[in-house]
Amino acid sequence: GEKRRGDPAHERETARIKAAIGTALEEARATGVGGSEETPFLLRRVAELTGGASLRRNIELIKRNARVGGEIAVALGRV
Repeated sequence: GEKRRGDPAHERETARIKAAIGTALEEARATGVGGSEETPFLLRRVAELTGGASLRRNIELIKRNARVGGEIAVALGRV
């Protein structure tokens, strides 16, 4: 199921993703990756470093945002 803040597994995964972001940023700087190459590099590298956990978390976020957007649209339709 979907993990939530306060859940120890969620918190460990969050810490792992944050550490991977730091590592990927350092690697990008050290290898001169920048400009339009930077975001794809960071996303790919963070996904590699987290074993796909960051990708799963991003997908969860997209789904949650879509659900909330739909709820807002329905509420605005009632106004």
